[in-house]
Amino acid sequence: MLEEAVDLAVRMTGASYGAYFKTVGTERLDAFALSGIPRDVFPRPAEADLPPVRITDVFAPTVSGEGTTVLIDDLFTDARYGRMGGMPPGHPPVRSYLAVPVKSIQGVMLGAILLAHVQPGRFGEASRYQAEAVATYAAVAIENARSYEAEQLAMARLGELAQVLQRSLLPRALPALDRVEVAVRYLPAEAGQEVGGDWYDAVVSDHQVTFVIGDVQGHSTTAAALMGQLRTAVRAYVSEGHAPGAALARTNTLLGDLGSDLFATCALVQLDQHTGAMRVASAGHPPPLVVRGGAVTEVEVDPGVPLGVAPGSTYPETLVQLTGRAEVLLYTDGLVETAAGGVSADLPRVVSIAGLPHRDIDAVVQAVMSGVASDLTDDAALLGLSYAGPVGQAAELDVEGSTGAPGLCRRFLHRQLDLWGVGESTADSAAVVLSELVTNAAIHAQGRVRLKLELEDGRLRISVTDASTGLPRQRQAEEGALGGRGLAIVEAMSEDWGVVMRPTGKTVWSQLAVPEPGARPADAAAPPRRGHPVRVAHPVPLVAGRVRLVVRRALAAGRSTWPLREADPGPPFP
Repeated sequence: MLEEAVDLAVRMTGASYGAYFKTVGTERLDAFALSGIPRDVFPRPAEADLPPVRITDVFAPTVSGEGTTVLIDDLFTDARYGRMGGMPPGHPPVRSYLAVPVKSIQGVMLGAILLAHVQPGRFGEASRYQAEAVATYAAVAIENARSYEAEQLAMARLGELAQVLQRSLLPRALPALDRVEVAVRYLPAEAGQEVGGDWYDAVVSDHQVTFVIGDVQGHSTTAAALMGQLRTAVRAYVSEGHAPGAALARTNTLLGDLGSDLFATCALVQLDQHTGAMRVASAGHPPPLVVRGGAVTEVEVDPGVPLGVAPGSTYPETLVQLTGRAEVLLYTDGLVETAAGGVSADLPRVVSIAGLPHRDIDAVVQAVMSGVASDLTDDAALLGLSYAGPVGQAAELDVEGSTGAPGLCRRFLHRQLDLWGVGESTADSAAVVLSELVTNAAIHAQGRVRLKLELEDGRLRISVTDASTGLPRQRQAEEGALGGRGLAIVEAMSEDWGVVMRPTGKTVWSQLAVPEPGARPADAAAPPRRGHPVRVAHPVPLVAGRVRLVVRRALAAGRSTWPLREADPGPPFP
């Protein structure tokens, strides 16, 4: 740019040659650009390992102080030239001399354009005005160039800051899990270097792990800060024991309280490593992909509304039972969005790659990410899980807390235990315990009741979860009363039982021993019991075998021994 400026000044004034000298401190100059003479005549001191040019009496008025234009018809007759002691060896001849300062708009001295001719009297007032005009435009160009360079440097530093900020808000490492291998990739958008709002996380609680993927609207430090707040909120709610849907509902409320103008999408996948039960809840986020035996399917989950859009929103959960080895992919929309095709145009490519054979989950994630478009307009995050399969056997059922719930749950239990090869004696005992737990939940709780069956290491665990936070209370039943013995029967027939209080309700569980095939059931004595969170107020006058006998006779006679009658048993479980 400066060479073009000097070339223009030489052509306009008719000079033999010209140079742009940059000021170096207060005493030296540096020949920055030349025109009309070879570079080796005036090598840049910084490049040729030479000292900078001294500011002599001839140069001083132009490059020092406020800077003025100097026009000399014949340098040989000027007193200032005489004080210089002549030209240094190798300097091209100079008779006519014209020097104009190059100053910024703020008056800062940037340098000077020096013009020379080998003959005297070749520069006049017209040459002076022309050179000063070139110097003015050169100053503007220099400032623009410096501003551009400063902006590029700031952008580069901002990009580095964005990466540091992004890394600080995302987990440094995901937890090591017993039956799940995890791989993750994060690819920032190429359009600009602003920080993004995509995040991922994993929260472990006992044998359950909740995987989180989310995306805050926009690309800015504000979006990144909100992302950090949401990640912390979701992690806190999940750690407190909230189910995926409840955690999203509370995060949505929190985002509304923050008063942010931004919104976010988020998906939670809670996986029970022992049983393979996977609960999915989504707030406007793309559904997870499940890969089993090369087949790739989307989880059919109600997406809900994004976080921060509608106060008081609820987020339903979808149950997916993983019965064997499977892979699960959670991603943000930047992975499948293209500028030409829309928000999910690249999904077929992802599905195709995920269904191919791969060495491990890291290879799956790497292969999917390697095919992402190079001109991303949005960040892309991909979280992959490889599940080794359930340790034991498990099944879950959600039912309405109505009079038909116990019958529906019993049919579900008998169907599952028959599939698992559990004997009739254990199935009868389990049906009694299940009926008591479900009946109590239907009477005292509102909303749906969740039944979970787990068979592992010769133990059958029955868990019933409801929305009531009231602690189960045992009563002393009067002689001849049909009700009031529920928890006493559960304790009498269980190997162990207890209550787990949760922020949104409680889970009452019972554990029964499952004898090996061919073993003689011990109906004659009550099974040993360990300590329980809830104790029986009075001794139970019936041993387990007697309870089983009473219940079997009641069932055979078509009567119900539970306080809640089944007015409508409902349709058979499919």
